[in-house]
Amino acid sequence: MHRKVAQVLRQVFVLFFYLLLAVFAQALLGTNVIAAPAPSAARVRTPGATSAARQTVRRIKPAPAPTAIVITLDGVTYPWTDAGFSAALAAAGANGTVVLPANAVVTLTTDHTISDDDLTVRCEPGAAFVSGVDQTSLITITGTGDEVLGCEFAGGSDSHSNPIFLWNSNGARIQGDIASGFVGVSTAFVYLVGASSSIVQGNQCTVAAGGASCIFGEKDSVGTLVRDNELDESRGGTDAHAITFHSTNSGMSVSGTQIFDNSMVGGQGFCVEIGAFGGEPVDGFVISGNSCKMGASGLGGYSVGSAAAFWTVSNNTFDANGYVPAISCLEVAGATDGILLGNSCDGGNISLSNTQAQRVTISSNVIYNFNRTANAGIYMGTAVTSGEMADNVVVSNLIHLPPGVATIGIWQQCLAHNSVCSNNSFYYNTIVSDGTPGSVGIKFENDYGTSSNETVGPNTFRTPYETVVEVGAITFTSSAGPSNPTLPQSRIYQDLSSAPAR
Repeated sequence: MHRKVAQVLRQVFVLFFYLLLAVFAQALLGTNVIAAPAPSAARVRTPGATSAARQTVRRIKPAPAPTAIVITLDGVTYPWTDAGFSAALAAAGANGTVVLPANAVVTLTTDHTISDDDLTVRCEPGAAFVSGVDQTSLITITGTGDEVLGCEFAGGSDSHSNPIFLWNSNGARIQGDIASGFVGVSTAFVYLVGASSSIVQGNQCTVAAGGASCIFGEKDSVGTLVRDNELDESRGGTDAHAITFHSTNSGMSVSGTQIFDNSMVGGQGFCVEIGAFGGEPVDGFVISGNSCKMGASGLGGYSVGSAAAFWTVSNNTFDANGYVPAISCLEVAGATDGILLGNSCDGGNISLSNTQAQRVTISSNVIYNFNRTANAGIYMGTAVTSGEMADNVVVSNLIHLPPGVATIGIWQQCLAHNSVCSNNSFYYNTIVSDGTPGSVGIKFENDYGTSSNETVGPNTFRTPYETVVEVGAITFTSSAGPSNPTLPQSRIYQDLSSAPAR
């Protein structure tokens, strides 16, 4: 009897002990201290081993992120003056924003440099900066990720300055801004030197008389996106272009430029010109979806030059607007390994010329209303000693010869000693004419140099006076269409599928 009572009490005591242990463990887990697991060697008990000391890791609450500073030029603490703008930039700092309120006008009399990263200058409707100083830049950006958004810039009486200068900046964004009234050969609405990964988008620029390019990038300005801008260069100075990218100096580049969907009125230069002009050859650029209308007697639409390589000019439009381009709708001046695709030329032609133009594809373009001074809808020629016009493909283009004018649809011409115009291919082009005497579908001319292994595939000729003309020593080869792969010298062909008597 006493023994059974003792056993019951022993069991009750054991249960109470485990209950107490469980309560203690629960209390321990509910604290802000977590026991770090012991090393694996300490978890396995071996004779003579001792337990590792318990380690603790305390939870530390992260510090709150700093709040971005927004500074508004209120006209009081930050007045609408040059000094007020300077003070606002300094107070905002990195990751800050400076706001110019609606209808505020600030005359800038010094160059303001933004070197802090991720700083934004934003203008509300009607707010503007007016130039109060010549021969400088109103806002210079040297930092990373900085922005100027929605601001108006006016030249005023001191109009020989750049509104915005991107100098060795990275990832700058210039968007929704308006500039007008700036003049002088050294000015541009947006001027880029050594800038990388810049975005110039959705802006408007109207150049005053004698002004320079609206957008001008040079000297290691790489990876620039120029998109959806409205640019009026019609009053610009000699050879000023709406959009210009030149590498300029030896060892420097403007590669990777992307020029998309801009609406431009051209002046005395081109709407777009891109090339080395003293610097390294340009590569990897795209000019696509733009419109160009001439607003003055100028050079033409789009120019690619100076040994550029690996480029695309596609789906652009050109309207001569009653003017006569001094050069062409699309000029390829010494560039290689590129494509002209799906462009529309109203009043200008396509020309490949200068030292070399190799491995260029000209495809699916529409060319019409070009003036007789252009001589041909597509011209390929070199007047440079040892120049090369080789391995090019001209395919599926539509060319309308101007009525009543003795012009040529496609003209290949070699006219310099030791020049080479060889291995070029022409097929599936359509050339339309009213039959004016002297009009020619395709003309091959070798005045000097070598013109050999030309391929003439099936083409469609709609009543030009002469279809295929050969002048000088030319040799031909073809894998499609012609029954005679070699065209004898000084023969004129009405069509490649049939050659009726003339």
